[in-house]
Amino acid sequence: MFAIEDKIKPWQGEQKAVGREVHERIVNHLDKILLGAYRGVDPSIVSLPPEVMTTERKKFDMLALGDFSNIYFTEQSKIIENISKSVDFVDYLVGGYAAYTSGLVATLVKGMAWSGKKRDLLISSLMKSIFSEVSVVMYYYFDGLNKAAEAERAKAEEERNKVAAEDRAVVSVLADALEALANGDLSYRIFNSVPEKGEIVKRHFNEAIAKLQDTMRDVATSTLAIRSGSAEISAASDNLSRRTEQQAANLEETAAALNEITATVKSTADFARNARQEVSNAKEDAERSGQIMQQAELAMGAIKTSSNAIRQITDVIDEIAFQTNLLALNAGVEAARAGDAGKGFAVVAQEVRELAQRSASAAKDIKSLIATSEEQVAQGVTLVADTGKAQARIVAGVADINATVSEIAASAQEQSVGIHEVSTAINQIDQFTQQNAAMVEEFTATSHSLSNETETLLGLIGKFRIGGEFNTQQFKTPQVKYAA
Repeated sequence: MFAIEDKIKPWQGEQKAVGREVHERIVNHLDKILLGAYRGVDPSIVSLPPEVMTTERKKFDMLALGDFSNIYFTEQSKIIENISKSVDFVDYLVGGYAAYTSGLVATLVKGMAWSGKKRDLLISSLMKSIFSEVSVVMYYYFDGLNKAAEAERAKAEEERNKVAAEDRAVVSVLADALEALANGDLSYRIFNSVPEKGEIVKRHFNEAIAKLQDTMRDVATSTLAIRSGSAEISAASDNLSRRTEQQAANLEETAAALNEITATVKSTADFARNARQEVSNAKEDAERSGQIMQQAELAMGAIKTSSNAIRQITDVIDEIAFQTNLLALNAGVEAARAGDAGKGFAVVAQEVRELAQRSASAAKDIKSLIATSEEQVAQGVTLVADTGKAQARIVAGVADINATVSEIAASAQEQSVGIHEVSTAINQIDQFTQQNAAMVEEFTATSHSLSNETETLLGLIGKFRIGGEFNTQQFKTPQVKYAA
């Protein structure tokens, strides 16, 4: 960038003389012009401090005369530096410097003729002074801005370099920590000193990895417990699966056997009903036989009575035969006494006697037969009586048998119904057991899958160095045997 001192040179000769006349025309009115300029920037100003007025008069003396020396540029740079700190550039030019310029011009042309070469020279000199100052003001104002910006850039660059260095330090420490974490070392902690801005990262990392370590310890503990439990569940489910399969097979055989027993009991119940009917029929036949035996016993009694009556009749016949024989004997004696006259009568008497003897003999035979018949009838009566008693007992026994068979039939029917219900229940249990067996197989597969997933999880956990009581041996698959 060019130097303003090289662009604006001090006035010489006639130009400086014209400037001196402009100075003389305005200097006595400068205080009022300056107050108006300052009020254009800040309307609350009512007067200017003496030191400000001194500085402004000194600047105007050099400006009006074109005394653009090093002192002017030094003083002007100081003034612009102070202005740039408190007043916006636009407000300074539009609000303050425009009022300052208009005041200078108005004061210069006041009382002057509006034509003439001298007037033009004075106005031109004043304008040159004003625009020179504006150029200087703009130069130093923007130079100040550039310097401030450069200082800010340098400061920002220094701050960025400092921040970058701190960031590199933090990143380096954090990179080491993350590398340890990537290698699975959960016991790693950041103990190195870090910049203040990295302290929160350090604290948060240490807290996070500590919590992660505690969490992994809990996960490892829980996973080891899960592995032990899943191994036991897996072994138990295997045993349960085998026992369930065996139970299902046994239950299936039991259901088949029970179905056969049900059919057998049902057949037995049918046979019992038939037997009850047969026994009922036998009871009726026995009762009828008892009635017949009672009639036979009565008939045998009647036969015995008739035999007694016949014996009495044979006794009468025997007595008649004895009397006839006796009469025939008497008739023979009388015929013998009669001689020949009685021979015919003797023959008749002989025939009668023989007939009486035959009658006596027949009566004797009949009596013997009746005696034998009475004995047989007596035995028959006894036998019939005994048979009647036996028949009564048979009837009573058949009645008891009938009652028993009825009870057996009823019990068999109840057993048939009960066994049918039991068979139905067993069949349902068999179906449920088959379903349970399928579910147990699924549960077994799930438990094995859980065991495998647990081993996988333990393998992943084993990649971390948790510290404490844990070591990699704990995460190896244990060789555990379970009793069936």
